[in-house]
Amino acid sequence: MTVNSGRKKVGIITMHKVHNFGSALQAYALQRSILELGFDCELIDYIYPNNYHYSQTSNKKPSKTLKYFIKQLLFGFPAMKINMKFKSFYNSYFFLSKQTYNSIEEIHCSPPIYNIYITGSDQVWNPHFVKEDTTFMLSFIPNSKLKISYASSFSTDKLDENFIELYRRYLIEYSNISVREKNGANIIRKMLGKDVDVVLDPTLLLTSKEWNGLVTLKLDEKPYILVYMLGYVFDPFPYAYELIEKVRKQTGYSVKVIGYSIAKGRNPIYDIVRNAGPLEFIQLFSGASFIITSSFHGTAFALNFNKSFYSLVNEIQNGDDRQLNLLRDVNAEDRAIRMNSDLTLVQLEYDKISINNNLNKLRERSISFLEKSLSNYSDHHIL
Repeated sequence: MTVNSGRKKVGIITMHKVHNFGSALQAYALQRSILELGFDCELIDYIYPNNYHYSQTSNKKPSKTLKYFIKQLLFGFPAMKINMKFKSFYNSYFFLSKQTYNSIEEIHCSPPIYNIYITGSDQVWNPHFVKEDTTFMLSFIPNSKLKISYASSFSTDKLDENFIELYRRYLIEYSNISVREKNGANIIRKMLGKDVDVVLDPTLLLTSKEWNGLVTLKLDEKPYILVYMLGYVFDPFPYAYELIEKVRKQTGYSVKVIGYSIAKGRNPIYDIVRNAGPLEFIQLFSGASFIITSSFHGTAFALNFNKSFYSLVNEIQNGDDRQLNLLRDVNAEDRAIRMNSDLTLVQLEYDKISINNNLNKLRERSISFLEKSLSNYSDHHIL
């Protein structure tokens, strides 16, 4: 689908088609928020990762080996089912640019035309992932256009010297910059000599009621602990198993795990949800009675749905403080549990009303930043 012609047009560049729940849902949430502010809005269909990113890392483009096929066969081809659900979500909920860009060269040779350009959220300025791809810094459009950053993340506390000048060259062209973490604000201050706003991840711009509007809720579920673990920043195991068992025994709840890979036959009583898509992800979080996660977006949805939860963190993780930063901002740092900390200190409940009030105030401030930044549009930027 495309935007209408009667309103100001906004183009968002972000990591929208990574098969990651947080990436897809934050892209949807930012687009929806901008549409609700009265603008037409498209996600610029720039494919990440592409051949450039694969060429710059030790990670090769995924190949389908015999071992992979056998594993998929044993579990009922979950990867194929997940892929189909993500594609269905994109088709149903994304407004995309007319052209799909499969490379840096393509988007620079034939850039999409909008009145306003926004670098969206997620780890779009993380040099570990994007390397020297400045597409996410809007390098494919001239400086005369209005450029905004909403909740962009470096996911680190410092940049290597060889990236500083490259980033400064393009970020200085932005009229308004906001970042998702305080570490990012510190990087911008040192790089550009100015203070910038720290705002909420786009998924938190929408209320739990708005997220629930996308799914059909099952209200007859028995209480369950939802486990959502990621391992690309740090390995949460085996400590995570000990934490899950501690909460399971204290509550008597059953355990649902998103993703088949972490179970590893460890505990056959866990209900492994092997083929969840973005909508199932929302539904699982909404229906949970307790959540254990090592994910930033898992933490965000646990907060947004006002759940009892623990966010498992490792403070020795290359300056990545995304979860702790969010929890500190809403005064819920006690919901962070450090790797290998004493499990006898586990407390299942906390002051949800106070935390929810803090979240609502931050949501209002973040939407205000977005609205004011978009209102900077002037006749100078008319196409």
